[in-house]
Amino acid sequence: MYSVSLPLVKLSDKQAFSSCELSYNRTMSYPGYPLCELACKSADIDDISVSNVDIFGCLCELRKILEEKDLSIACYGARVDSYSFGLSRNMAGGAKLYLLKTGKVNELSDLHWIFEETDSKFLGTLSEQFAYYKSWLKEIYYSV
Repeated sequence: MYSVSLPLVKLSDKQAFSSCELSYNRTMSYPGYPLCELACKSADIDDISVSNVDIFGCLCELRKILEEKDLSIACYGARVDSYSFGLSRNMAGGAKLYLLKTGKVNELSDLHWIFEETDSKFLGTLSEQFAYYKSWLKEIYYSV
């Protein structure tokens, strides 16, 4: 079990709202597929627990719930310009992700820990993050 403390931020104004303690655990489930569990505890919201096949999937599930409350977590995994895919998702279990740079193929220096704290000005919704990722993919695909 791992844990980290991070700021909770209001999405509407990108201002700090509170802080939260994230705890996550990765195990194997039947029939041998990974299972990740993520719990969010804060004095200002009800405790939330989610599960998915990897840490990035868990964070996405948690963000869906937080977005209903106009909240996000100030970490790289919630940045509009980041996404976990390929080897960062398969080999690192979604614990690492790429910071996507417009028109540029990723390098190792673009890899970040999903729960690394970031400035709230980079945060967005899940749909904004996925749209940015799709746009980045299209740009890279057509530029090669």
